[in-house]
Amino acid sequence: MTRVFISSSHDTEKLAQELSTALEHAGIPTWLDFKELSPGDRIDAKVEDAIQRSNVFLILFSNQWHGPSPWQDAEWQVLWKATLRDPDMKIVPLLIDRANAPTIWRNWVPLRIESDKFNRDQVASVIGRVAEKAGGNEARLSPEERQAFLERMDLMEQAAKSLRTADEPR
Repeated sequence: MTRVFISSSHDTEKLAQELSTALEHAGIPTWLDFKELSPGDRIDAKVEDAIQRSNVFLILFSNQWHGPSPWQDAEWQVLWKATLRDPDMKIVPLLIDRANAPTIWRNWVPLRIESDKFNRDQVASVIGRVAEKAGGNEARLSPEERQAFLERMDLMEQAAKSLRTADEPR
């Protein structure tokens, strides 16, 4: 079964949450640090467990990203060690607008989205890419799930617009 580990920073947290919700509505479970970790948890142990139980990894980068936070750095250290054990890991750098992935993630083909054009088609592309990377076709939805999914996509479009607005010079 596909399980997606989503690595985000503060500037992509809202989009990460929306992607997580959309993927889960498509029947693909996700792991997000701010959803799964609680005070007192050992970050490295929890992240390592989540990485071992995941088979696709989305790493989000926006124009606002200026390097990993200590939290994201902890995730990346564990993920990087895992890539040394399994060089075929399915990692999808998700580049928002003109963002670039840092050097360590440039061996994996990215998926680029534009926040001002972010829509259902791009979300479907993300879900399709995730399912493709996992070797599955788990993104099929019932009519009820599809309606709920489309409603979530409307919320994602709003989140993308707010990201674009936050990126504009003041």
